[in-house]
Amino acid sequence: MRESSRDYTRPHRPLPLRLYNRVGARRVAPLEPEALLAKARRQAKLETLELPEVMAGLEQLTASLNAEARLSPTGRFMVESQTVGSLVANLRARAWSERCPALAEVRVHRPVIICGLARTGTTFLQRLLAELPGARALPTWEALEPIPEPGRGPLAGRSQVRDAPAPDRAKDPRIGRARGAERFLRWLSPDLFIAHPMQALVPEEEALILAQSFHSGVPETSFNVPSYAAWLREADPRPAYRWLDRCLRQLQADAPGEFWVLKSPHHLEWLDVVLETFPDALIVHTHRDPALSVPSFCSLVAHGWGIMSETVDTAAIGAHWSEKMGYMLGRALALRESRGEASFVDVRYDDLVADPLATVKALCPALGVEWTPALEQRLREHLAANTQHQHGVHRYAAEDFGLDTGALRERFAAYRARFVDGPRPAG
Repeated sequence: MRESSRDYTRPHRPLPLRLYNRVGARRVAPLEPEALLAKARRQAKLETLELPEVMAGLEQLTASLNAEARLSPTGRFMVESQTVGSLVANLRARAWSERCPALAEVRVHRPVIICGLARTGTTFLQRLLAELPGARALPTWEALEPIPEPGRGPLAGRSQVRDAPAPDRAKDPRIGRARGAERFLRWLSPDLFIAHPMQALVPEEEALILAQSFHSGVPETSFNVPSYAAWLREADPRPAYRWLDRCLRQLQADAPGEFWVLKSPHHLEWLDVVLETFPDALIVHTHRDPALSVPSFCSLVAHGWGIMSETVDTAAIGAHWSEKMGYMLGRALALRESRGEASFVDVRYDDLVADPLATVKALCPALGVEWTPALEQRLREHLAANTQHQHGVHRYAAEDFGLDTGALRERFAAYRARFVDGPRPAG
């Protein structure tokens, strides 16, 4: 079975990309916000629309990428493609709002939002809960392109969101593009795909949607952008969550469900705004020993950096993410203390991995779902088809990132005593 590499300074690089990076190394042009927006307008065929709400974040991000990220030619090409795609989504959303005013009346149904530090079982749990009756998850193809072209997609031709049944979603052209992105990622970075496989039809985290607002922590996971990270910590996160709400409302109108099953570790930093945006949300907080989850996530970040740059500073990754993950967790726990526990349910990683069926069964009352033999069988079939290491084994170690396991355990001792090593969470 394939194992991921721990040699982060020499990432896997297919021969065509090695040659492309070598030839283009001296011609990595800076990213210009206005030029990116102009390209997005042409691509979307919406050349008269403006996007003032995203420009501040876009300007901060591109400045940081130009000055700090040391993008390779491949990285520069991918960043431009992703940025233009995000701007296209924003342009399309504005056009759709004008075309279908009833979208403003849609409300996101009681979302179940899984969050915890990265690498604490959030993905595993999300994909299990997505199998529950009535669940509406976010497949990767929708996360990558939440807004279809105006005039296409399930709402096409309808002035009201309930005018007619939605057409066959399996024919949506966004699925084909997501399948192509999946194949490209497998080829580009098998190690990243082992650490976090991104598959077109499988539930994915809404952080991909948040990133399209240019007010999210996603760039920190892919690039060295310390000045953008510093700006983001002081910036208002509400534009990002307004954008997420806007996209979920359109997706829900396209294909309703009884409740959303969402997940992203990024929410930990902004749980107050999450609950302000989605006041009836249930937060499922996952917990794992940070001495394991922090280096695991650092490894994921290092594999991502290796795609975008020829320079991967593992010590910088360890220093930044051990601090940031501690900060995020501290904010989340403070918010929980201030609000009380009514909106939260806790799940321990060790319990989830040891007995996933028992974990889901214990959550069902809070989700309003009846546990039945048919549901149990469905979940057993899901687990049999999605084994833990089906894409390979993710290898990592704290020392790869200048971190010390003992120091991490000491730093998070109070958290571990309450949520990881202490009595099992109730209900």
